[in-house]
Amino acid sequence: MEAKEKKRFSIFIVEDDAFQAFFLDKLVKSLGYDVIGKASSGEEAVQLAVELKPDVIFMDISLEGEMDGIDAVKLIQEQISPKIIFVTGNSDNYHRKRAEETNFSDYLIKPVTKDILTNALQKIEQ
Repeated sequence: MEAKEKKRFSIFIVEDDAFQAFFLDKLVKSLGYDVIGKASSGEEAVQLAVELKPDVIFMDISLEGEMDGIDAVKLIQEQISPKIIFVTGNSDNYHRKRAEETNFSDYLIKPVTKDILTNALQKIEQ
């Protein structure tokens, strides 16, 4: 019996905390996905996302620079249509409501585990 082939998403990580970015990168790769780039500011995220055209973006909300992750997603979605998974420490209603102005696939509260990431990516695969 053959195991179902996992879809190979290209993933772009936007996270301003170097440790969190490293941790997320390792988790994603351990699940068999390719990380095609990383950014730490909203401005850099928009530029690289449009250039790299990832299938999935893991987006933090609080970022370096003037632009937060929600505003970055809005600009990215004007140009390309990746799946967006917010990975954030912002569990409050204000940020959640603002995020709902975007077309996101999931909203994960840090800290995330391998199981949480697996479930989020499986939702996209269906």
